Amino acid sequence: MRLAVEHAGAERGLLILLRGDEPRIEAEATTTGRGRVEVAVRPAAITTSDLPQSALRYVIRMRERVVLDDASVVNLYSEDEYVRQKRLRSVLCLPIVKQTKVVGALYLENNLTPRAFTEDRVAVLQMLASQAAISLENASLYSDLHRSEAFLAQGQSISHTGSFGWNVSSGEIYWSEETYTIFEHDRAAKPTLEFIFQRSHPDDRDRVQQALDHAIHENIDVEIEHRLLMPNASVKHLHVSARALMTSSGDLEYVGAVTDVTAAKHTGEALRRSESYLTEAQRLTHTGSGAWSVPGWDPIYLSEEWYRIYGFDPTHGLSAWEDRLQRIHPEDRAKVQQTKDRATSEKSDYQVDHRIVLPDGTVKYTHTVGHPVLNGSGDVEQFVCTLMDVTAAKQAEEKIRESERELRQILDVAPQHVGVLGPDRERLYLNQASLDYIGLTLEEWRSGRCVSTTLRHFF
Repeated sequence: MRLAVEHAGAERGLLILLRGDEPRIEAEATTTGRGRVEVAVRPAAITTSDLPQSALRYVIRMRERVVLDDASVVNLYSEDEYVRQKRLRSVLCLPIVKQTKVVGALYLENNLTPRAFTEDRVAVLQMLASQAAISLENASLYSDLHRSEAFLAQGQSISHTGSFGWNVSSGEIYWSEETYTIFEHDRAAKPTLEFIFQRSHPDDRDRVQQALDHAIHENIDVEIEHRLLMPNASVKHLHVSARALMTSSGDLEYVGAVTDVTAAKHTGEALRRSESYLTEAQRLTHTGSGAWSVPGWDPIYLSEEWYRIYGFDPTHGLSAWEDRLQRIHPEDRAKVQQTKDRATSEKSDYQVDHRIVLPDGTVKYTHTVGHPVLNGSGDVEQFVCTLMDVTAAKQAEEKIRESERELRQILDVAPQHVGVLGPDRERLYLNQASLDYIGLTLEEWRSGRCVSTTLRHFF
């Protein structure tokens, strides 16, 4: 607030935040007779005596700034009670936006000078408003703390985000406390570009230099990620975002934020390794995974192995889900649908076997297991499932059965009596010569019908 009022040449300023849908004043800054800016934290509801409410409503609704170069001249807000009573000259109201959502507004006024809020001043104020949005996101975790410089430092420390300013012409660089902490730089020494390049990882220095040279030459913003090589040989990953500003004197300045994203990088790398292991394990076991919503049956997630089992290209994305029914064997579609419908109504797990027919005529045998996920009301919200390609096992079973059939055909024409009993002497097989001898069918013999004394003793 102090920086905003001083830079803009305002006499008074308000920081307004949205609590739910209701805007409330959080802090007020005023300029004293000696030119000193005093800031008071005073959470309060907004009244008609605080600011032009019509302008504030427009800013919050449209997410656009309102600038009145001379409020004493007839304008859209002339009928506002505050404007009529205060006889203002210059008015500025900026939205504070976080990820396209308005979280508050910065209101400034000057009762003495018209056109006090020039374009270059407004540009810097917009950057301050953007920084305020980041700080206010952290501030929501500490609603009992005052919105002060002490809180800003604490918020930057928590988020590992420092701020900086750089005047390209003079070379002067300004760092916040957290920026010093990130770079592990002596706070008694002023930061320099030479030091920044010295700290930059050797493999990234040329890229950083080229990005800065291009930005300066084109007068454009900077957005870059690079690494720092610290004195203890550890490596930090940084995300740097800076806005190019042209001062009224024609100097190019950059104001921005630097965030230590090392922890996020390490977490992301660990997650990618984990996903790689899972993908490889699914490939080895021919097991895919997925999730779909209830109701609607819309896909939420499908693994790479799921696509391979169904014969789809993973780059097709979730749209492949709609085409899967065409690849389920026509004789199995009703069974699959009935199984899922029953699991949904009973809020239970399900298992189903079905075949997949690929465009080239290849048939795959699959086994699917699904598990319901319930919401807070106890209703089924989605199902997570695994899809296993059991074609090889099915083919192996078929080969075993074929071998058994061939063996029985050989034994059935043998003149000797041949029988097979299980571990508990259960009757499994008797060749045709034995069946003819005892005068029973295989089913009758298996059911326990009596046989001759000799065969009963043998079998």
